[in-house]
Amino acid sequence: MTTRSLIGMQHGDGSITAIYCQCDGYPSYNGKVLRDHYTDTTQVEALMALGEIDVLGQTPAAFMDDAEKRRDIDKNGYPPSKTAAASTYGKNDAMQAAVYVDRDAFVEAARGMWAEYVYLFVNDAWSVRDLYDENTGWAPIDDSISKD
Repeated sequence: MTTRSLIGMQHGDGSITAIYCQCDGYPSYNGKVLRDHYTDTTQVEALMALGEIDVLGQTPAAFMDDAEKRRDIDKNGYPPSKTAAASTYGKNDAMQAAVYVDRDAFVEAARGMWAEYVYLFVNDAWSVRDLYDENTGWAPIDDSISKD
């Protein structure tokens, strides 16, 4: 079972660069990894450069293939040492980072991808929004991790 998410970073003009993540999108996993390992703009930009990912890891470096990913997860558990970029598995149609004009467009795109959560890096801090709970808006990542 997958928990899809969209991970983005907002720029000064309000636009958002974002990537799709197929697995483990809930705050107690993706939220925690983002908070603990993607703490500055350089790291987040490197993550965006990977494009579509299968599993978020501790560093924005792609596995060479699925066998390397499995070995790393067997050795390190979750989170793996690297990020499993879908494009490294020979998928010609892997989605590259996309740019959205604002938060509304970002959230709407996530809904179109059936994402359950969206993460946003703004001013060196992460926030999250649960797309299946219409009564909630954006919240600091720490608040959502404790509820998950």
